[in-house]
Amino acid sequence: MRAKRVIDAHMHHGLEKEAIDRFGNKGNAEVWWTGSQKLMKIDVIGGATDAQEGEFNWTNGVRRRVGAKWGEIPDYKAEHIIESMDEGRVTQGVLCGIDGVFTVGLGKRQRSWEWKVTPEYTKHLMDRFPGRFLGEVGVYPPRGEKEAMRELERGINEFGCCGMKIFTPTGFRANDPRAYPLYEKCIELGVHATIHTNAEACIGSRMSACTPFHIDDVANDFPDLHIHMLHMAVYLGMEMQALACLTHAPNMYTSCDPLGVPIDSVYPMSWVKRPDLFRVMEKIFPRRLMYGTDFPISYPHRESIEAIEGMDLSEEFRNLLFCDNARRFYKIK
Repeated sequence: MRAKRVIDAHMHHGLEKEAIDRFGNKGNAEVWWTGSQKLMKIDVIGGATDAQEGEFNWTNGVRRRVGAKWGEIPDYKAEHIIESMDEGRVTQGVLCGIDGVFTVGLGKRQRSWEWKVTPEYTKHLMDRFPGRFLGEVGVYPPRGEKEAMRELERGINEFGCCGMKIFTPTGFRANDPRAYPLYEKCIELGVHATIHTNAEACIGSRMSACTPFHIDDVANDFPDLHIHMLHMAVYLGMEMQALACLTHAPNMYTSCDPLGVPIDSVYPMSWVKRPDLFRVMEKIFPRRLMYGTDFPISYPHRESIEAIEGMDLSEEFRNLLFCDNARRFYKIK
């Protein structure tokens, strides 16, 4: 049976041209499409198909040509995000803001690059497509307590974000004491914290920072903080660790992302190939797994939704997965 309503609990924006041209979002958009910072040496997601200049479509998708010039990439727009959502019957999506610095090498040989999607741009998309998006503000605690706190409060109070995103592949661990004042502030503001646990293809990613056990400390130290543990660490082979954390942390939710195409070209362990894991969650934690795509890592929405609808899962659990769990977590009416 088809889901009546779908909410995507994990989507990314900032790869659109206007994200750079108008809002100054740094790093990932340019690295993704062109490899111009010479940090990405391979076409991680793209397979054999290169992005071509001109009109964007899902055939060339988010695939890009490393070494291309900025003017040679497809004209990828926010409307293409909406197009994928509409095709998959996704009524709302959560846009994850990002803030972080990646480093490679030591001393004089060290190189770094910044990935930042600003709350200004997140608010721009929420206003441009009313009712379709919720936003999270990316916060990077190593910038300093005052600056990080200012960014969190600005994102929530000024730009209407509903939560904070901590991006651990930068090497910043979720249980780092520098993040604790931010968690306290989230509780005070009545918002959640989203924290990454999974493999990450960005050059400079630190996998040791992405284990679920770091989030386990946070869940225990802040039992009143609602936590979204992204990915359930499936691509790190740590899903059992994640399950162990969920066992004693009722304030923690997770999501089934990424879900497949085209990520299977790199990681053959995607959620769409793990009906066993869906069934485990249905039996043990049916009210704490949310549908998420990590869009546009998984695209278009229709394919992953149809794959899940084809699994041997109860209608009750599918409704929880696709909609009701996210409505409860994000306080959506």
